Amino acid sequence: AVACVLYMQRSARQLASFAASLQKHSHTSSLASRPFYPALTRLMSAAAEQGGPVYKSIVGKLQAELQPTEIELIDDSASHSGHAGMKGKEAVESHFKLRIVSDKFEGLPLVQRHQLVYGLLSKEFEGGLHALNIKAKTPKEMAK
Repeated sequence: AVACVLYMQRSARQLASFAASLQKHSHTSSLASRPFYPALTRLMSAAAEQGGPVYKSIVGKLQAELQPTEIELIDDSASHSGHAGMKGKEAVESHFKLRIVSDKFEGLPLVQRHQLVYGLLSKEFEGGLHALNIKAKTPKEMAK
């Protein structure tokens, strides 16, 4: 409970990054088994509502087209503001990390899954989205 209160004070981006880090370093296969999961879920939902227009567009398109059972999108733009590819540009919603689980990936190799996601987000890439780190899985793969 104390940890949740401390993290509630962080920005939406920091909270999403914390959740991804927590999942990565978790000793169990699922955050859902943790006692703090309901509170974390509510906080992440609040963070998503505060996302910018690119964030909302990405989530909206992916939810509509891929009907994911799980989706996690982290705006990592601030981490790339000084990189060569971003010179002269503001690091506003340019770099994201995506973890998505969908039945629509069934039977598709990794490259085609990524192509599917990139195709859905072509307008966002034309509008300034610079990089998208994708982890695309099926529900069956997540159950393993």
